[in-house]
Amino acid sequence: MLVKSTGKDEIHVKFPRNLKTGFYFTIANCALVVLAGAVFGKGVIGRGYGYVACGLYAVYVLTSLLV
Repeated sequence: MLVKSTGKDEIHVKFPRNLKTGFYFTIANCALVVLAGAVFGKGVIGRGYGYVACGLYAVYVLTSLLV
């Protein structure tokens, strides 16, 4: 399909920094939710994780502004 429409076998694309930043912080948040629930909370995500999530979001906002 790509060869038909462009005449090329492959196209190189760049992943913008702001999308990389959001992707990495989303993965970090998912990992922290699993860690908080499975390891620390014994199957329950405690209300204290909300503070961690807000802190992570603040770091994300600062990082995305600086990148």
